Amino acid sequence: MTPKKILALTLLATSLTLHASIARVTQHTTLEKHNSITQTIASFLVQRGIEDSKAVEIASSFVGTNEELFYIMTQNYMHQMDINSKEFYSELAKLSLQKRKASFNDYSFLVKLTQTLKGHALNSKTFTNLHNIATNNSFLQKVFA
Repeated sequence: MTPKKILALTLLATSLTLHASIARVTQHTTLEKHNSITQTIASFLVQRGIEDSKAVEIASSFVGTNEELFYIMTQNYMHQMDINSKEFYSELAKLSLQKRKASFNDYSFLVKLTQTLKGHALNSKTFTNLHNIATNNSFLQKVFA
């Protein structure tokens, strides 16, 4: 083998090895974050006077079986709409107590949630952003299905 081929194979092997380890680190970080969304909602329920174990049960039921998808959708919404996280999680805790579902791919749900969080009428730019968020989250749901 020529030195160029040896160098090319070494670089290829190194990049494949690093790529695999980076994917594992990213996946691990995502798992830590989406596990904490249930805990965050549960902590807001505890602040409302619910017992710890019952709060975790309610939050888990609210988030559903695909916590990673739920986390990604909520982050997509929060970052695009510039929402205060404490108010957001407090509202999610309220919805979980009412045994309502959070559909971050549903435009009407996003409009109602945003109006509740912002406390005022929404403008056309906000409606467009909410439509885009709902569309993006629908695509995410198809990918995770």
